[in-house]
Amino acid sequence: NKVGLCGLVQSFADFLKLLGKVSVHSFNFRSWFSVFGCVVMVVCFLVSVETYGMFQSSIDSWYMLLYFLVVFSFLGYGILLLGWCSWSKYSLISCIRVSFSNVMFEMIFMCILILFGYLYFGYGDPGISSVLVSIVPIGFLCWLVVLVSENNRTPLDYSECESELVSGVTVEYSSVLFLVIFACEYAMMFIFSWISSFIFWGSSCI
Repeated sequence: NKVGLCGLVQSFADFLKLLGKVSVHSFNFRSWFSVFGCVVMVVCFLVSVETYGMFQSSIDSWYMLLYFLVVFSFLGYGILLLGWCSWSKYSLISCIRVSFSNVMFEMIFMCILILFGYLYFGYGDPGISSVLVSIVPIGFLCWLVVLVSENNRTPLDYSECESELVSGVTVEYSSVLFLVIFACEYAMMFIFSWISSFIFWGSSCI
């Protein structure tokens, strides 16, 4: 039942199917801030992609990684709005759990950035060639755990890991809004992979 050769175009088929679905408004939005939460996630992703493009174009900024820290902070507000702006208690519980994990991520990310800036006297030099993971292996392990938590991957997917949470913050979303939420979530995994390779291996390879 897979679309295309070995299911290679299955993702595109799912994408088109979600776009074609009709939104059923049998639930009540607490306010239009729920849509604003999706907008915040999209804007955060676009800003991250723009910064990534600047780096690949050799347009260096000494504060590039600090920009990412600010962007990821706003990303947490977007998820918080998604859960708070629906009447479902499952969404509310999920957004609270995700908010706690985001705070943990930002604290560790900030500590790693401070170490990065201390060792290399800047936050965006593309000429780094040292292997930072050999200097701070504990920091690298902490970074991996936090990445799994921030991207809501098993076993640290706080928004959906418990059976009583159903589908987490997306329990009342469908069609385009549901597509936007998950597209941004998977796209941010790309950005996190690039940041990890940049910080710990001094390379822009993903």
